[in-house]
Amino acid sequence: MFYPFFSFFGLIEIVVIIYLIIKVANLSGNVKRMRRDIENLSSGKSGVKPSTQASPQIQPAPASYLTPAQNAFAPRQSSSAPSDNAFTNWLKENWLLKVGVLMILVGFGWFISYAFVHNWIGPLGRVALGFTVGSILALVGTLRLNKDDIAGTMLLILGSAIVVITSYAAQVVYDFFPPTVALAIPFIVSVCVTLIGMAYNKSKIAVYAVIIGLLAPMLTHAPQSNLNVLYMYLAVVALGSVWVAGAKNWREINVISLLGTLFYTAPHILSFNALGFQENYFVLGVIFALALLYFVVSVVGIVRSKQDTGQADVVVSILNAVLIIGTTMTFVPVEMRSLTLAAWMLLFAFGSFFVFSKTGKEKFFYIYSLIAVALLAVATSAELDGETLVIAFAFESAVVSIASYIITKSRDIGYRMSAFMLGPALMALPSFSSYSWQSAVLNSHFFVILTVGALLMFIGIFYYLLRNEPFPGSDGETPKVYVAHLITGSFYLFGLLWVSLHSALQDDSVAIISAMVIYTIVGISSYFKGVFASNKTFKGYGSAILLLVIARLVFVDVWSMPLAPRIVTFVVIGILFISTAFITKKKKVV
Repeated sequence: MFYPFFSFFGLIEIVVIIYLIIKVANLSGNVKRMRRDIENLSSGKSGVKPSTQASPQIQPAPASYLTPAQNAFAPRQSSSAPSDNAFTNWLKENWLLKVGVLMILVGFGWFISYAFVHNWIGPLGRVALGFTVGSILALVGTLRLNKDDIAGTMLLILGSAIVVITSYAAQVVYDFFPPTVALAIPFIVSVCVTLIGMAYNKSKIAVYAVIIGLLAPMLTHAPQSNLNVLYMYLAVVALGSVWVAGAKNWREINVISLLGTLFYTAPHILSFNALGFQENYFVLGVIFALALLYFVVSVVGIVRSKQDTGQADVVVSILNAVLIIGTTMTFVPVEMRSLTLAAWMLLFAFGSFFVFSKTGKEKFFYIYSLIAVALLAVATSAELDGETLVIAFAFESAVVSIASYIITKSRDIGYRMSAFMLGPALMALPSFSSYSWQSAVLNSHFFVILTVGALLMFIGIFYYLLRNEPFPGSDGETPKVYVAHLITGSFYLFGLLWVSLHSALQDDSVAIISAMVIYTIVGISSYFKGVFASNKTFKGYGSAILLLVIARLVFVDVWSMPLAPRIVTFVVIGILFISTAFITKKKKVV
């Protein structure tokens, strides 16, 4: 079971060694080439006559001034890069010695595999050999980091991985270590590699080290029944990751650490049975403490950052919200879920206000506000359902928009946050076709449509009153940000009028006539208001209503209504259209 692993590992070592030999050869060729170039420049100083110009320039010596050895390495005009022949040139120099070393390395790798197969090296020797080889490779890689970044990093990663895999094999195959020791070894490796990455300022090494630390619980091969120990360990890894991220400003490490916590929590969330989690308030406390830690770290990182781009902070905030919602909706008792989510919502709302007040970064204000609204929506859905839920969403969305403007004093932000009204607006659409209209007018769906339409109109009027306020990025032109809400809200109220009349009046023809007359009056009023005030918005809005009325009469009512109501409808609407001829604009008296 264990022999093929070490055989395969030996082949990997051979490939890596060959790769390192090539890299060293390239570096050796580059160093020699740079040394020859410096010698050429130095020789060129004596071969060039003094110039009469004020600023003499140093030129390389001609080829005739160089010795044969120098001329052999003088720069040549060639289409190929100088490094293309570095490995070939390196092999030409003592090539027999290099081939002999390679053959010895390959033979040694085969010898190790053969010794494992024939049991020349016992289990203890195999484990000791794995730890020794891994430690030596990691040490060599650490020493090579300053001289060769790629080779040093590869050796360090390879060596630390060998140590971790050996620890796993020693515990699983030979049962040398208890789970606690098997967990401690990868953790110690993770700490050491992290410190090396910090010392050499290599963020990728630190990220790799955090991944090792997060994978350690899986490498112990122990049952996951003791969740307390698992989440205590994750808390230690998270604290270390936060410390490294804060010390070196490597905030992507926080993303990796939070993903690790989600990785171990997701199976419990997705199973929806909370096995081993129910009534385990210690684990819930640890998860919420970690969520609070990541929230504080993210906010502080955003405030401290001088740049407006912080993708790691954005990802941390979103993942943190997912962790909070998933944990709350799965493991928190039902009667406490809405209260718990409301508390987190207030915290994220405060975070959005704090970040904006300290930095003025709108992007992060939107992100934290979106998270706060999502938490509020989930908390509301946990307590309400049906039409009451839609009404609550509508009020919450309107409050979010107005509060955003009051907090930031920016109409742009307030109006953009009003996009949340799209949710309750879509949720209210099925209310137009509900069977409740057949029994009564004042049903729950009536208030749903009325609430959504009225709030849309209210938001539109609110921003209409602020139309003279400067709008950032408008280049001197203030866009009519209120128009969309006013028009959408009016059409919801028009729809409410239509279904209410059909529900209240037994004769559908009378309901249609009444609705069409009201629509026509509103359309004519809006049209002529736009004409007299030279307002294209009102004029276009009125024209659209009138065209819809005409289209309804021509394509629907003329075929479906009885003759008498049809005559009445067309005559009344026609009179209203003719009456517009008598509407004139009053002339100003000079």
